[in-house]
Amino acid sequence: MASAGDHVGVRKHVRRVSFRSAPARARASHAEDGRSGEYGGSLVIVLAVLLFGSLVIGALMFYAQTQLRSASTYRQRNDAISQAEGAVDLTIARIRDDLLQGREGSTVTSTYHEATATCTGQPGSGAPSGTGRADRVVDCTAAAGGRNRLTVTVKILDGNGDQPGTDVQVLARSIIS
Repeated sequence: MASAGDHVGVRKHVRRVSFRSAPARARASHAEDGRSGEYGGSLVIVLAVLLFGSLVIGALMFYAQTQLRSASTYRQRNDAISQAEGAVDLTIARIRDDLLQGREGSTVTSTYHEATATCTGQPGSGAPSGTGRADRVVDCTAAAGGRNRLTVTVKILDGNGDQPGTDVQVLARSIIS
């Protein structure tokens, strides 16, 4: 038979049940811990870190996109200049061995890929002088990609007309951006 003391021991282990709502219990629990003013503070910190990270990533993406566009434009410009140089070289090669080309008033045009070069003899270029001929000096302009890209002035050494085109000297070269 159970005595009165046995019921008291059972009662010690019975837990009290609160009928407060869950938010009210949480507030009461935090108030007991001394954290009642900090409720949700970590959420604000996490949102601030996410916002900062998003801004940094957005800036990096914008920078990368700008660099890609710049590199593409730079490559296209260099390709056009390279083709213009090829057209000038081809035109000078056509003029070099022919004493009738590159003289004053003569014009020679060549196309290389998508570039076109036109070379015109300067006044006095290839003119008779004494027992031979003067060296030829020609001005060349090359266009590529719909724009003038390069101007070059060269002197073709002819050895008084006896040895046409023995050497070519570049007197001036200018890249037009």
